[in-house]
Amino acid sequence: MIMRHLRLKLATRIYSGFGVALLFAVGIAAFGAVGLLSIESRVETMSMLADGNARALQITNDLEVMRRAALRFKLDGAEEAVREGAEASSRIRGMIQSVAAASGSRARREIYENAALALDEFQKQREALIGLGRSLGEERAKLDAGASI
Repeated sequence: MIMRHLRLKLATRIYSGFGVALLFAVGIAAFGAVGLLSIESRVETMSMLADGNARALQITNDLEVMRRAALRFKLDGAEEAVREGAEASSRIRGMIQSVAAASGSRARREIYENAALALDEFQKQREALIGLGRSLGEERAKLDAGASI
């Protein structure tokens, strides 16, 4: 009914219909672009979380290596265990320092600093164990030498 009053030519009607279709297409494209931008920010967030989880898993594995190395040294005095424990400790120290430096939150930096202090305390205890283990080995060697005489 509206078209009768406008009395537009056929070409004008076709062009205006095509223009409306193009406007719909542009609107849908804009909506899709906004959706993609929000997905991109979510993917970046998930990527950061995945990196944090991977780092936590690596630290956990290295802590287990340190614990196993200390136990192995305690049981059989293996110097290789000392080296493995020291390597794992240095990897953990590097990860904690890099994460603490990149952290924007003061509370998180304090958590990382406390973790570094706990690692230092473990290192002190581990070094004391190594010193005792080596002196025990030396004393055993003296006893064995005295027994063979």
